[in-house]
Amino acid sequence: MGLTVRDVGEFWMEFEDFCHYFTDVVVCRLAERALLWPSSHWREVRCPGEWATAPGKPPGGIPLLSGLSKQEDQKGLSRDGARGPKGDRKEDQLGKRQRDGTPWGQRDKAGGGKGDEMIIRKEAQESNFREGLRSVWWDGQVNKSSRCGGCINHRDTFLYNPQFLFEVKGEGDEVLICLQQEDRRIRRREGGGENLPIGFEVLKVEVNRTSRVNCVGEQAASSVYMDSRSVALRVTLGPGRYTLLPTTFQPGATGRFLLRVFSHSHVYLRELKEDLPPPSIWQCCVRQPCMVTTVHLRRASGLGQPKQTAPDVYAVIRCEEKSIRTRVFKQDSNPEFNTKAIFYRRQPDTHISIKLWCRGWLWDTLLGGARLQTGDIERGRSRVIDLHGGQSRSVSRGCIYVETSSSQCLTDL
Repeated sequence: MGLTVRDVGEFWMEFEDFCHYFTDVVVCRLAERALLWPSSHWREVRCPGEWATAPGKPPGGIPLLSGLSKQEDQKGLSRDGARGPKGDRKEDQLGKRQRDGTPWGQRDKAGGGKGDEMIIRKEAQESNFREGLRSVWWDGQVNKSSRCGGCINHRDTFLYNPQFLFEVKGEGDEVLICLQQEDRRIRRREGGGENLPIGFEVLKVEVNRTSRVNCVGEQAASSVYMDSRSVALRVTLGPGRYTLLPTTFQPGATGRFLLRVFSHSHVYLRELKEDLPPPSIWQCCVRQPCMVTTVHLRRASGLGQPKQTAPDVYAVIRCEEKSIRTRVFKQDSNPEFNTKAIFYRRQPDTHISIKLWCRGWLWDTLLGGARLQTGDIERGRSRVIDLHGGQSRSVSRGCIYVETSSSQCLTDL
């Protein structure tokens, strides 16, 4: 093994002994942040946050329910009924201690007696019952001003969690995300002190999004949910803009956290607080947006002729005075754009234009374009559009594949 025995705090043992005396391994990754090694340099950004209830509501409070007996409560508000069917993937990722409701150290203090086991089982059942009651009450009382909506299993409240926006510039950048919750041991004197089961979800959003996400879209990454001080995930993400949602497993749980993101390239991390983009400074003189439209440019095909070098292609999506430009796809006749853009429109009857350009040494050449009419309310409409109006003879035929979704209610998207 080439082992050198040195007095540096290390110790070695047989692998069989390690498996006999230990059950868990926690790996601590040391992020190299020295500028002397640019290839392995990690850039760190951090943002504090909080899971909080709506203003004016007590955190974690459980109201009294009248008209139900204890047997009816346990039958109708059981843990399984509150959380949904058994076998849920997020529920399976929690530890056995969190599932049976037994706090740390309670089994050790019990001493293994039969009477103590009955007490532990009774306390666990009461804890599970209260958790189910809390979940049912929360689903009926939550509003959009709350910031503790639970994991993605709770679709109605999941997006009420804090949301953080970051962008990946390079192709296939590696990102290390770490979520840490506050030290809750100081609350042990009050009967608390247990860690919250925490985790996070990463959603890929539109390239020009600047406000909170109001519908669950493409999931780019997902962590496990653990009742640990920290949860980390190392993932490779493609270029684009992403929204990171740190959550607790159950809705209504409150607490503070610290979010840390490491990347080899610079990442700007900020919290999204507004449901809509900030209004224009000329809002008194111009018409307010009355429709929101999402354009998903998936791909294009047939942009080059056989036995010829494929062009360097990029696309420009334009709606009213806003325009979005994709990155350049080098020598690709069938580029996979997979680009989403969101537009808040003042004139719904105007068209949205998509143009494909070929990058040149001196000037760029228009390959073709298309116009989309989205005046009517629509959702998830897919289209295959032939290119027209191109100025390049290298294109024999071509199509673009695009999806549009429009709504008059600005809070729907």
